[in-house]
Amino acid sequence: MKTSLFLLFSCLASALAQTSVVFDPPEPSTFLQNTSFAMSDGIGFVTSNNANTLWSFDLSTGQILDPDGMALTGMSSDVFLFANARAAIPGNFPSSGSNWGIWVADVSTPSDLQAVGLISLPSTSCISGQNVVVGADGVTGYISSFTDDKLYSFSTQTPGLVDPDGVSLPGNPMNIAIAGDRIVVLDSTTPAIIVVDASNPGALAVEGSIPLPSSASFLSSNNVLMSSDGRTGFVASNERVLFSFDISGMTMLDPDGQSFGTTLYGGNIALKGTTVACVYSRGLSFIDVSNPSQMSPLSEADFGEVVAPQGSATVAFNTDGTRAAIPVIYPGNYIYSFDVASGQQYIPRYQVDAQPNYLIVFGDDDVIGTVCSSESSVWMISGMLGTPEGIEDGTGTMMELAASPNPMVSSTLIVYSPAAGRQPSSLNLSVFDVSGRLVSTLFDGSEPTEQRSFSWNGCDERGVPVPGGIYVVRASSPCGSATLRLAVLR
Repeated sequence: MKTSLFLLFSCLASALAQTSVVFDPPEPSTFLQNTSFAMSDGIGFVTSNNANTLWSFDLSTGQILDPDGMALTGMSSDVFLFANARAAIPGNFPSSGSNWGIWVADVSTPSDLQAVGLISLPSTSCISGQNVVVGADGVTGYISSFTDDKLYSFSTQTPGLVDPDGVSLPGNPMNIAIAGDRIVVLDSTTPAIIVVDASNPGALAVEGSIPLPSSASFLSSNNVLMSSDGRTGFVASNERVLFSFDISGMTMLDPDGQSFGTTLYGGNIALKGTTVACVYSRGLSFIDVSNPSQMSPLSEADFGEVVAPQGSATVAFNTDGTRAAIPVIYPGNYIYSFDVASGQQYIPRYQVDAQPNYLIVFGDDDVIGTVCSSESSVWMISGMLGTPEGIEDGTGTMMELAASPNPMVSSTLIVYSPAAGRQPSSLNLSVFDVSGRLVSTLFDGSEPTEQRSFSWNGCDERGVPVPGGIYVVRASSPCGSATLRLAVLR
């Protein structure tokens, strides 16, 4: 196993520190270009292609948790986590009898991953790893096959197909999304949005379809997304047009759609609140969808140069949706982050060692996780989407944190300065790792009325020295909070 920790500090007006932790799976692991990873409770899960293995690792340190991993019987690129501490890994598994299948793993003990069973798909099927969604019950999954034009349901509790025959779809099903007890499928040939009734997973049925403009075309990288209202959906075409639709009324909401971008082809989209991020061959556009029937441009990401995101590149928003990040493979291999409202780069781009593709944001500190396919590593990057140290409280003034030394080796003094002009209240001062897990509580009591220093010896609640890396000091009171990034060197 190779575990790497890289610290990179940027001299920024916002005093943000960009840092990264890297998970390198054991040799000879490699990742496919579209490999993604899943995470839960500070643990990451990823599959390697040629090693045919499911790996688990610590998101805060990059350390492998199960050195042997869980052996798979073929090629895979994606992991989907279910509520019953099971993971589904779709892929090409010749031992399934039909080549295509879904491995189900027990991930309740990340240091000891266990195979539960292999679900064989019909011999006529052919799947893409991303075409999987988790059902509302947290146990049932759904997967589309684009050779026999079907949607199948499967169980991770007792591994097997719930609807062995599946439901035939009137077209070529590509990406899918879930909205309550309905599955929404993008038919890329008709083209249309197909709505499947999944209220009975054992008897899937087509409920209806919504025709998309005949002038629109779609590729496998064009995904479909559903909003939190359970009825409004969005899809972008190769012609760089974002369309909105309503699955309750089976109608298009904005038939003409909203154009985006400046050149070449549209690709993946991401949704956060009332903003859709649209990837195209040379950039990234943000669209206001607060009124899905009349969408409007919000901003265009300012890269400051000609760039080339991959068509399947995943855009990741921070927690409150004010910033977003995207991987770019030309020029160089970088992660860019932007202010959504203005499109301006938030802080300088962050370079990784290999081609980045899939992105996910996790933890209270908005850590970016990205899979780098050509070097087969997973990077966890802090400090690209967070806020400056010191956050306004309810009075409009600032409570502040500082630490010296920072970086620290064995100990540091954390200086807390209360906000001026308001009555003191309670205060909690704690240290967290980058995945949001509590490391140590330094103070929990009445808020000091004057500046006060607190010592931290670099140990967790058990008195065990923490590994080297980036940690977050957070001061919280009923009136506001402040955070400080702290580097520990070992």
